[in-house]
Amino acid sequence: MARLVALDAAGAGFVDGLQRAWDAGDAVLPVDPRLPTEARAALRQALRAGEEVEPGDALVVATSGSTGTPKGVVLTHDAVRASAQATSSRLGVDPATHHWLACLPLAHVGGLSVVTRALLTGTPVEVHDRFDPTRVDDAATSTTLVSLVGTALGRLRRPERFHTIVLGGSAPPSVRPTNTVVTYGMTESGSGVVYDGH
Repeated sequence: MARLVALDAAGAGFVDGLQRAWDAGDAVLPVDPRLPTEARAALRQALRAGEEVEPGDALVVATSGSTGTPKGVVLTHDAVRASAQATSSRLGVDPATHHWLACLPLAHVGGLSVVTRALLTGTPVEVHDRFDPTRVDDAATSTTLVSLVGTALGRLRRPERFHTIVLGGSAPPSVRPTNTVVTYGMTESGSGVVYDGH
């Protein structure tokens, strides 16, 4: 019986826990560790962590709640795989030479999709517990691909050192580095579905 496993969405431990849950046939509810204890407990209860899920379910991701109470969006393995393959194809990702950096919150689809994309395409990934501009700048020497939001991009000293920056979450800045690819997506689509207008 497949069940919904709640995991604190932080660091490399989350990546290992996600893979273990998937290997066991379970789905994962990424829980933002920045939430207060009561809010984490309420999220687990509202989205029925520990209960049975449908075969093929991979993730239940909480929406941002921008239009009310956060809802749980179910993403199947097929949907997550299709998203990973489409994005990797559009960006020309080569697992033998590219390396992802995950530095956005893993409980939200923008950060989570970096991890799922890396796992499903066999592309190496480095995971940071949070966005720290100095660490992200330093990581450009060992990573080639990163997903950011506009405010994070603006805090980097040398964003041009990355091969590709996937930029989403809001309207892009009017002036941006040439290595950025602007994306539009949503929780329900599992990540970006539009890249530089296509």
